[in-house]
Amino acid sequence: MKKVLLAVSLCCPLLAVWLSPLAMRALLPVVQAAHPTPGAYDTYLNFTGSVEFSGTEELSLPLPVLPGSIRVSLGDQVEQGDILFTVDKPGTYEALQNGGFSTLELPSLLASYEPVLDAIGALGSSMSIESVVAAYQDIPSAVTAPVSGMVTALDVSPGALTNPSHTLAAVSPAQSLQVKISVSEDKISQLQVGQPVLITCAAIDGKTYHGTVESISPLARKSYSLSSQSTVVDVFLHVDDPDGQLRPGFTAKAKIHVRRDGGAFFLPYSALILDASGQETVYLWQQGRAVSRPVECLSHMENGYVALSGVSESDLVITNPASVPASGALVQLE
Repeated sequence: MKKVLLAVSLCCPLLAVWLSPLAMRALLPVVQAAHPTPGAYDTYLNFTGSVEFSGTEELSLPLPVLPGSIRVSLGDQVEQGDILFTVDKPGTYEALQNGGFSTLELPSLLASYEPVLDAIGALGSSMSIESVVAAYQDIPSAVTAPVSGMVTALDVSPGALTNPSHTLAAVSPAQSLQVKISVSEDKISQLQVGQPVLITCAAIDGKTYHGTVESISPLARKSYSLSSQSTVVDVFLHVDDPDGQLRPGFTAKAKIHVRRDGGAFFLPYSALILDASGQETVYLWQQGRAVSRPVECLSHMENGYVALSGVSESDLVITNPASVPASGALVQLE
């Protein structure tokens, strides 16, 4: 009996030490925690389109004419007022007479033979004989560039009458480029004129251009693929800082900044887990316990997640949730 009492008396102090708070704490899982970082969240939409000239000036004449000398070629740089091609007026009259009319001068021909309106290019019933005669008398002897830039269209050939329904030439201002994208009808409501854009091209490695949403087409159209069709709206993005590397025809990727949301909190990647039902969840450190809290995470960011609800700046979010055995478990904070 004395031996038993002696053993108990010896073990009690050891048990007391073992059950002390300090010793108990040493057995608890160790967790790290951090406060969520408040901030604003930027929403972007990504599209693929093509680079093209903007501000292009197209030139046409109301009646068919015979070009004289053609002074430019596609791709040439011209200054405003430079001659693109001359008009051979006598040759124009002769070419029209060779269509089966014997009158020597076109004005008298038109005055005498109304059917010539159909013969010289279906000019339309809205144009009278007198207006056609006046139009030919007013046609310039040369067609000039309306702006400085590049010749991007040229549809005239020596010895061939022009078509009044076609664009004869086009000049696009130098270094004036845009990106055309087609936006699906379910996303178009998020775009507005003036939104900033980041533009990249696979053909130009490592270069990012800046721009803005310049215009949105008022009409939608159908877009067809091999297996489906969709409704899209054409949107034009102005390139603010073009250079010699960016060329019309390049495929471009556009990242449009559509919205900035305040009241968000940034969480590290390691903090987020999924519970048994698939709900996004974090553990909060609260008075020595790990307490689960469902959160609504909007997106993955470069350094973590954006939480729109479920946490506040004062919370301590456990960043190593794998160390927590269950919600409500005692843990010690590192």
